[in-house]
Amino acid sequence: MPDQGLALALSPLMQPLRFATRAGVARLNGLEALVATVVKQARLVAPDAPVDKLAVAVRGFDAADEEGRRKAIATLVRELGALVPVPLEISTLTGDVSGGAGKLANMKQAAVLKSPEDPLSTSVTALRGVGPAIAEKLAGKGFATVEDLLLNLPRRYEDRRKPRTIEEAPIGERSVIAGRIMKAEEERGRRRRLKVLIRDDAGGSLVCIWYHFRPNVLQRFKDHFLKQVLVSGEVREGYSGGAKTMAHPDVEWPGSSEGPADDDSFGRVVPVYSEVEGIPPRTFRRLEKRAVDEYVRFVRDNLPETVRRRRKLLPVRDALRELHFPELFADELARGVPGGEPRRRLAFEELFLVQLGLALRRRGVKVEPGIAFRASAESLKRIVGDLP
Repeated sequence: MPDQGLALALSPLMQPLRFATRAGVARLNGLEALVATVVKQARLVAPDAPVDKLAVAVRGFDAADEEGRRKAIATLVRELGALVPVPLEISTLTGDVSGGAGKLANMKQAAVLKSPEDPLSTSVTALRGVGPAIAEKLAGKGFATVEDLLLNLPRRYEDRRKPRTIEEAPIGERSVIAGRIMKAEEERGRRRRLKVLIRDDAGGSLVCIWYHFRPNVLQRFKDHFLKQVLVSGEVREGYSGGAKTMAHPDVEWPGSSEGPADDDSFGRVVPVYSEVEGIPPRTFRRLEKRAVDEYVRFVRDNLPETVRRRRKLLPVRDALRELHFPELFADELARGVPGGEPRRRLAFEELFLVQLGLALRRRGVKVEPGIAFRASAESLKRIVGDLP
């Protein structure tokens, strides 16, 4: 995730650098003072970033000759590119800049600076379980990198910590039900389907139905005949007054190597994401969990620690973990609180960066050097004479 706060703090440098690409470095004045001011602002946003190198790069710039200015600008752009992404037109300043005509020499050969390698830009194919087919389906929903998955927050949560009896499970609501497999069969008619009868300890019956399934699923139910399983899904009325039904429920099998507390779909408050066509919800949830477990540690916190502590906000990594797979705030999110403290943390950062951007923009207008035009008395007289 790019450091947005630092990028905003350094943004006032972009305009004079763009001017240098068009008019050359000879007419660029007041750059040392501007860089010093920007560096001071950037230290407040990103205390650990090596922004002092920017000030060192332009030391003596205003008094330097044209060749010295070109070298200073090239060093400044290289150091800037190591901190934030630099636009193509500015990155060409690392090469030779012509002074007279104000054009870039050898623009086609100029090197383009790239931002530092970012683990969050890793392709989703690096996650276990994502092959070409799954990657294509994810791309159709806009998920190309692990950062896309980390920023894809759940739309709601389900409390799957305590199973209900079949009698207690309300019609039209999602419930977790524990029961024993009493019957499993494949029905063939106008539409092929798998029907599994489950009975709980209170004597209630539930019919689970799958319309899309692999042949080994039927055999797996038969292998676990009379054994207890957990199913989760929306409870519906039975046909002709029969037992309640569930269509395509999630299933936790007995003897699973994963305990309920560590599972992504049972024994916890479970996140529910927007559907991705062609990927079952449980499969997608597991991909999200792998992205969180393996990559959330690379997310940088854009809020200064002093601000975060004063506002009693979570670190951004903890906020993302809690939003995807809540533990500390599980009760809060299970009650339907819209995001609770974790989402408050992200919302505050968004507003903070907007306010910071506006403040830096106002500050940039004040400190950016103006463009000085030298005109002779004769040229002024000619311009005035051309006025209507």
